[in-house]
Amino acid sequence: MNGEPMSKIFTLVKKTAKKPIPFVKKKGVETITVPLECLKAASGLIPVPALGPATDIVLSILKKVDQSQQNTVTAREIANLCLKAHVTLSEHLQSVEITPTLLESIQQFEADLHDVENTVEYYEQKMSIDQIFYSKSYSDELQRLEKRVNSTLSLFQIKKLLSLEETCAKIYASMQRNEQNTVAIYAYLQRIEQNTAAIYTYLQRIEHNTVVLMNRSEPASKPEEPLVDIVRRSDLTLCEEIIRHPGYSLQRAEMHGKIVTIRVFTGCKAKSTWEASNMFDLKVMHPNLPHLIGASSSDERVALFSVYDLECTDIKHDIFNVIPSWSVMDFDILGPLLDKVDHDVTSAWNHLCEQTCWFALSNEHADYYIFCDAHGRFVLSFSPAAASSLTALVSPAIFDFVMGDTRHNVEVVRVNHIGFCLCLNLSTDQPLRQ
Repeated sequence: MNGEPMSKIFTLVKKTAKKPIPFVKKKGVETITVPLECLKAASGLIPVPALGPATDIVLSILKKVDQSQQNTVTAREIANLCLKAHVTLSEHLQSVEITPTLLESIQQFEADLHDVENTVEYYEQKMSIDQIFYSKSYSDELQRLEKRVNSTLSLFQIKKLLSLEETCAKIYASMQRNEQNTVAIYAYLQRIEQNTAAIYTYLQRIEHNTVVLMNRSEPASKPEEPLVDIVRRSDLTLCEEIIRHPGYSLQRAEMHGKIVTIRVFTGCKAKSTWEASNMFDLKVMHPNLPHLIGASSSDERVALFSVYDLECTDIKHDIFNVIPSWSVMDFDILGPLLDKVDHDVTSAWNHLCEQTCWFALSNEHADYYIFCDAHGRFVLSFSPAAASSLTALVSPAIFDFVMGDTRHNVEVVRVNHIGFCLCLNLSTDQPLRQ
């Protein structure tokens, strides 16, 4: 047996022994026999309340063995074994909680010690001659008691069972703590949920109060900033009227020393038409289209107008073709026509691109816009690259052949500022050729 208590025992043996320590040879191995007075002193080194009765029994056994002169060697071995078992139990039970299972094993150990005590006492009362005749049976009885003590130690499995018991106790305590922590965390999450709901309700009240406050103290809405420069009527000097049409008229004017074209909107839908026209001109920015550079104020009392940077000698015909009109056709009629024109123009352009022996054209130059003018014609405005190729390589006759059967369907318009445009007249019933 190892450990500090037994080390103290053997240290005590060396200091107190007045004669050499006897050795007993058992099964070919010499083992030390500790003097009983040393064992008695060592038994009190580790006080364990649960082993109180067992301690008294061990001391009684040691006393009886010390007084007995028969079977000294075997009796001392059994007493030594009992004391070692007692010291081992004391060593491990001093830091372990005494459970019902351990208490039952301790009681079994006490019962075995009682048997040892009774047997030793019985041996003391026997006569020497009886012990001589029955020495073998007595020796067998002592061996049986030794086996019982060993069985008790095996039952305890001291170092393993107690360690496992302690580990299980720690695991159980840890599980209980985890369960308590889980309950605490769940309660904490519930409090967080309640606080979140309260905060959400509070934010809703703030939002409601903010809306009420804004409705009460909402300042007068500021007028929207104009998308183009506001032009006053006094800034324009009218030169001549180009054309008059139901809903609007085109006029040539001078503004800050520059010739411009103004479009004056009239009629019951003047404001809506003026707004739609300005939005269209601002969204579609193309070199081949006139640029909107100014407009009247929306609260103009006389008439609403838009100003374009268009100046050319023959402005009456050309401007009439390219400035779009929103009052010529209904959208239900205009929409399908636009789809058809777009499809036919794309097909015609692809057909021209395939004729590589005639034209140096490519699909990357097929950028164009389709608008409707006041005569009910569709105006094709090509990109600068496409317009350059068309003016250099494509004659009106070629487009007449590709787009229609008669010269009346295609009209080539050359405007100095606008660039190159094609006007498709859809007044005839002849389909566009693909």
